[in-house]
Amino acid sequence: MLTRILPRLREVNIESAVVCLNHGGSLLEALKREEIPVTCLNMKPGRPSLIAQLRLIQITRAFQPDLIHSWLYHADLMASIAAVCCRVPIFWSIHNSEFRPDVNFTTRFVVSLLAKLSRFIPKKILSCSRTAASLHVQRGYRANKIVYLPNGFNTDQFAPDPAARARIRARFGIDDGTVLIGNVARFDPQKNHHGLIRAFKKAGLENLDAKLLLAGRNINDDNEELMSWIRDAAIEDRAILIGQQREIPGILNAIDVFVLPSISEAFPLALGEAMSCGCYCIATDVGDCSELLKYAGKIVRSAEELPGAIRVGAEMTAEERKAIGVAARLRIRNHYSIERMIASLNDMYRDNK
Repeated sequence: MLTRILPRLREVNIESAVVCLNHGGSLLEALKREEIPVTCLNMKPGRPSLIAQLRLIQITRAFQPDLIHSWLYHADLMASIAAVCCRVPIFWSIHNSEFRPDVNFTTRFVVSLLAKLSRFIPKKILSCSRTAASLHVQRGYRANKIVYLPNGFNTDQFAPDPAARARIRARFGIDDGTVLIGNVARFDPQKNHHGLIRAFKKAGLENLDAKLLLAGRNINDDNEELMSWIRDAAIEDRAILIGQQREIPGILNAIDVFVLPSISEAFPLALGEAMSCGCYCIATDVGDCSELLKYAGKIVRSAEELPGAIRVGAEMTAEERKAIGVAARLRIRNHYSIERMIASLNDMYRDNK
């Protein structure tokens, strides 16, 4: 999301510089292509660093920002220290809709501390999800500081594209008449690939020309855990694993039924992107999925409902799926466009310098 909004903010005369707590990851190049200054502190996960904190303060003083906007908990804390030292107002961002049992002690401590500091430090706390906002209020975050700001989507980039559909299907050897059930997500327990594979099997699509396409980081034949699930479901001949891809709009256009089976989400970008491309979408009732999808797709309330929902989507005619996809795209354009998000950010930034 950050790599998408910073170039748009430049269009309304807001210049940015980015500081990454770690080494920057795969999105670093996207920022560099936009000529946005990036500094990496190269911190190790879960390892506080006084040197990194002092360097962040030094960077802040050198850049002299009108405002700091921090993303994610550890960044919120370190940026707050820099903001106080440099007397710069700060916004925090909330992106998590739940706290998993395996969250480490350091993160739990930081969240608890931020809840106490939320009364004094941030000018605003921006949440991309109403569900996430409610959860953080329960954790002690100051309710009157929280502002709901949903993610925005580039509806020109993520749009129906028959040519891209044909190109991607040809690339992976998928016939035009094949009903393609698909998902785009990194390999992570939260994304619930295991549940999707089991649901695809239980949907009973043997009488249909239907296949399952999975895309994302570590989604490939080398992932033995993933492959064991596919073998157990006996769908080796119907599963297509394509790994991490750059051409996400094309992948989404190739998909007939997009399924988001996640165990937890705040405001899932993948679902909004699929909707913007006109996909027929199915999603579990987590985070803000039900508000995002509403009438323009299918929300399932339990794992038991997912196979039936997949079967219904697969058995629809192409025209029926397209009609619902049109409604999904219209919902994104009317309520969740990147232009709306940038306008809201612009107003908030300028009102709270």
